[in-house]
Amino acid sequence: MKLNMDTKLMRGATALHLFIAAAVLCSPIALRAQTNLVVPNRYASQDPRNGSSLLQSKIRLQEVYDASQFPAHPLVIREIRLRPSTIAGKAFSATISNLQINLSTTTARPGALNVNFATNAGPDDTVVFQGSIAVSSAFSGPAGQPKAFDIIIPLSTPFTYNPAAGNLLVDWQNFSGSTATSVDVGLGSSNEGSRAFAMGGNATKATTRDAGVEILQLIYTLSTVVCVNPPAGLVG
Repeated sequence: MKLNMDTKLMRGATALHLFIAAAVLCSPIALRAQTNLVVPNRYASQDPRNGSSLLQSKIRLQEVYDASQFPAHPLVIREIRLRPSTIAGKAFSATISNLQINLSTTTARPGALNVNFATNAGPDDTVVFQGSIAVSSAFSGPAGQPKAFDIIIPLSTPFTYNPAAGNLLVDWQNFSGSTATSVDVGLGSSNEGSRAFAMGGNATKATTRDAGVEILQLIYTLSTVVCVNPPAGLVG
């Protein structure tokens, strides 16, 4: 009887071990087919007729985008694109010698950003770009209508964002300024976005909070969990 009990225990332990071994074959991956999303959504084809000096000025600017502006599933953000302002922009080519961008998932809401920049950042705050970057725009598009999103910033560290966990915070620190043109900015509603900013890339507190929000095109891939079937013979 003891031998039988030991055998059952061994079989149970082995089954548990194989279950764990099979479970670790499940892992999150990014599906590589890329797609894009404009936030706030309504500005994908709407011209707000405004402009921002985000890429020109030595500035720190945080903006929050409401989770409702995103698909209802996790996504891996790989690139941020901006478009030149229709009324204040122009074709250009420039280098921003010292730019840092952080992304995080935040509980801060549009219209309610704290003046303390550190308070707004989420626990997954990640430096997604840091350094020098050449940017340009052909200022292409129909007259009097939104221009192409051809100011491109590839992220050196892709960021996984899950809208179910909170809103998206984009933290820009332009330490150097540049001769780039003005970029497009709109007015965000309470379910779209807002911003807080101060002059100087090293600023720690905002001097201005408003309903403005830079219009971004995010290039992303889907993030999902894929389980690979265990090799034949691993489980019986």
